[in-house]
Amino acid sequence: MALMEAVTAKLSSEALENTIQSYVERFRESLDVSTIIQQVDTTLFKKALPITLGMATVDEQIEYIRLLERYRDVVRDNHDYLYGIPEINAYALDALKVQLALDFPDLSLTPDEITITLTQVISPGWSAEIAAMGAAVSRETQTLTAFALTGFSQLKGHLKASSTGTPPSRGALMSTI
Repeated sequence: MALMEAVTAKLSSEALENTIQSYVERFRESLDVSTIIQQVDTTLFKKALPITLGMATVDEQIEYIRLLERYRDVVRDNHDYLYGIPEINAYALDALKVQLALDFPDLSLTPDEITITLTQVISPGWSAEIAAMGAAVSRETQTLTAFALTGFSQLKGHLKASSTGTPPSRGALMSTI
């Protein structure tokens, strides 16, 4: 643009050089490199975010940052607040082993070798013929550990315990259930 103006105005080479130099200086003054770098960094950061967070409002993004900071404060040495608490399945298994050892000191019982079969009649009482045919009978077999974690809400029906390992005394085991 400065070149076209200089040609139209028939400037000398020295005047042309001064005009171009002036144009370059005005361009540099209007160009804030730190602002441009910050805008580019912000754009790259937003593109790296998950879509929902990138489209979130600034207030929502600030709240997310606060949540991440709280998480960072809770996590120590790559361990979160649940560190040291055993998984529920492992805890139930260990607790059942202890209880079985107390109840049956002469037997070596493992909760995952003991199965519980819950049989329920799921038809109305007046349809005994259907239940006798087996169409309205529900049977579910679980390990003792799984039953201890989920089965106590299903105590309606007939329970049967069996073992895939060393068979315990049926009467002794059933008397505790």
